[in-house]
Amino acid sequence: MTVRNVFLSLILSLALTFVVTVLYVFYPIISLTFGSFSSSEPHTDTIAAVAGGSGSLWISIVIALASFLIILTLLQRRSRGR
Repeated sequence: MTVRNVFLSLILSLALTFVVTVLYVFYPIISLTFGSFSSSEPHTDTIAAVAGGSGSLWISIVIALASFLIILTLLQRRSRGR
């Protein structure tokens, strides 16, 4: 069961990291789009670009590692409970 839990937590943590990274990169566009729906005034703001550089890579690695460990712990706890 441990090998199965490791592979499952690896896949889930990579998927979660991908979703968080995509939301981080496209947040200015999403914010501007939903902000224009809620107000009737025309916006003159420009879309800000996210230029994280290598900093966003380290954040993604930390998120992937932390989510992997949390998911693996939860899966191991669930397996022992059976």
